[in-house]
Amino acid sequence: MQEDGCPETPVPCRVPGCNVAPKRKNLECHLNDPEHRSKHQCLEKKEIDKLEMESANQESLTRTFLIPDFEAKLATMAVNDPIHSGEFSFQDGKYHVTLYPKIE
Repeated sequence: MQEDGCPETPVPCRVPGCNVAPKRKNLECHLNDPEHRSKHQCLEKKEIDKLEMESANQESLTRTFLIPDFEAKLATMAVNDPIHSGEFSFQDGKYHVTLYPKIE
């Protein structure tokens, strides 16, 4: 079965908890709109807090991190270019994640 790539098809926002389903052609506008971006940051924070609470009593810990404009960066990056996450805290330390998705 072929994926429906029609620009007029409504697609759900990929941010957990956001119930907006813009047309495919408008998804990036929705994600980059300052009003929705602020809402998304709150929703992402709630999701991270929920994951932290779930993992508080476990031996392993799950962390979610955000890489702003990931798809745009991925589409324009050259081979061996890194993509960096924002800084996050873990066990009293500050970290970031660096991805190298196009290594030769």
